[in-house]
Amino acid sequence: MSRSSVLLVLIAGLFAATITGAATFADENPIRQVVVSEEVENGILQVVGESDDALSFARFVNKYGKKYESVEEIKLRFEIFVENLKMIRSHNNKRSGLSYKLGVNKFTDLTWDEFRSVKLQGTPQNCSATTKSNLKFTNVILPERVCPISRMNCCT
Repeated sequence: MSRSSVLLVLIAGLFAATITGAATFADENPIRQVVVSEEVENGILQVVGESDDALSFARFVNKYGKKYESVEEIKLRFEIFVENLKMIRSHNNKRSGLSYKLGVNKFTDLTWDEFRSVKLQGTPQNCSATTKSNLKFTNVILPERVCPISRMNCCT
C-alpha cells in the first residue's frame, strides 16, 4: 500500500471518529441535560401553576423521568401527588413516636389502588403457612447482623 493510501485511510478514520465523538458528546453533555431538565420543569409549571407543591411536582417528574400522555394526565397526577404529599406531611408531623418517616418516591403520583394493582398484584396472598411452623430450632447459632433487604420487586 502506498504512503498516500495509508495517509488517506488514517484521515478518513480520524474524521469518522470525530463525527461519532461529537454526536456522543452532544447526547451526554451535562449542560444539555440541565437545559432539558429546566425545560421539563418549566413545562410542568406552565400546566399546574407555580406553587410550592407545583415546584415539588416538577422536580419529582424530572427526578424520576415521568412521562405523561396529555395535559389532563399531568393535572390528574399533580392532584394525586398533592394529596399524597399532604398525607406524607401529616404523618411526619405527628409526634406519636413512630420509628419511621414517609417521603416522596417514584410512586407518589399513584393512588393507593393504582399502587396496589401495579406493585402488590391486587389481593394479598394467603400467608397462613407462615404463621405456624413445624420446624424446631435447636442449638442454632444465629448471626448478629444480616444484610439489608434487597429490592425484590414482586416476589410470588
